[in-house]
Amino acid sequence: MVATLEKHQDSLVNVYETAAEAGFRWPTAMTREAYDLVVAHKNENEQDGRLWNVCLAAYYAVANLDHETDRVEFGVFVEVEDDGELREEMASLEIIGSKDDSGWHLTIQTL
Repeated sequence: MVATLEKHQDSLVNVYETAAEAGFRWPTAMTREAYDLVVAHKNENEQDGRLWNVCLAAYYAVANLDHETDRVEFGVFVEVEDDGELREEMASLEIIGSKDDSGWHLTIQTL
């Protein structure tokens, strides 16, 4: 995976600890926009589980590739409140990689 972070460079959330537990070996971050969309929740007890789901979905998306690419699209379900009722919808994300003198770096961002 070779790419550069194209969107939202100003605000990254370090998610490496959870990403490493999911199987990634490189520093991993999420853009603030992606984090707020799929992880942040008014019930803070749910955030760890949501982050785990995102990192695991990203890991499986990358692990199941049969070709070399610089970005991989994947999705996770999120709860959306609509007129006082909760419903689930798919959030489209991508994980991109970049390499510099210090090695590989991965970023999860919205599409």
